[in-house]
Amino acid sequence: MITERSGKIKIPNDSTADYDYIIRIIQYLDYHFGIHFIITTRDFDILFRWWEKQIPLEVITDSICNVVLRWQVKKKSINGFSNFSYEVKKNFRLFMELNVGDSQRTEKNELYDIRQFLKTFPRELFELKSDFEGIYQRLVSEKSIDLNPIHEKLLAIFESDPDLNLKTRFFMNNLAKGLRKPEIEKTYRINYLYHKYGIPNFEVYRP
Repeated sequence: MITERSGKIKIPNDSTADYDYIIRIIQYLDYHFGIHFIITTRDFDILFRWWEKQIPLEVITDSICNVVLRWQVKKKSINGFSNFSYEVKKNFRLFMELNVGDSQRTEKNELYDIRQFLKTFPRELFELKSDFEGIYQRLVSEKSIDLNPIHEKLLAIFESDPDLNLKTRFFMNNLAKGLRKPEIEKTYRINYLYHKYGIPNFEVYRP
């Protein structure tokens, strides 16, 4: 875990799912509300604990939206993820009480998002279409998938993209120095491209 008192970040070296989850939340706040602040070790600790508890991203984003809209009316500024902690805790408790997990899993198994993505495939990613189709076929057959090769190809295609590089620098500069890790930068770049081109989150469909 991340400890605020020591300022040291203790995350397993082989962990990537936590970075992906955390960065998706940070990007949601940016993309939907244009809200930025320095991400401190305390913020990262809060986000990491949400990941440890396996709080669904939909619960997180709904909670963030509720708080931001209320605070906008009151003309209050968001200055850290602790501002969302109570709302997330409350909504996650309600989520668990309503037991909606089963209906979500059924929807995921339909692979609808991936089929739609392949039908309207972005021309900017054309050279990767067969790779994405291969992943889809493996999911249909309920076989394991490895996203690392396609992620490396995706990053290589946009390595010199000025917009991506500018956004990445801005994001990294808004992290506390101890959080400016290569793996976090890599995850941010991948998630940015996923968002920009509407690439589905294949991780949720893993067999």
